Amino acid sequence: MGAPLASVAPMMAISFFGFGLGKQLLQPDPTKTLMPTQLFLSGCLAGVFTTVIVCPGERVKCLLQVKLLHSLPAPTLNIFKPDQQPLNCGP
Repeated sequence: MGAPLASVAPMMAISFFGFGLGKQLLQPDPTKTLMPTQLFLSGCLAGVFTTVIVCPGERVKCLLQVKLLHSLPAPTLNIFKPDQQPLNCGP
């Protein structure tokens, strides 16, 4: 339970930091509200900040899964009885 909490909290902090930075960069006057396009671009910047943190961890997880799959024996599926031959479906 501790590992997800330890990884999600910094990720969300960086995401909110990126969103706040995007709003500051795109808002010329703090008294005016942001347009939807400016909010969208702020969210895009937050996504870029989050991606920099999340992608290396996701790559490690994928590599570990591939390594695990290569270490397991290949699955065999035998749906025929030992004395039964499969039907010829090809030419």
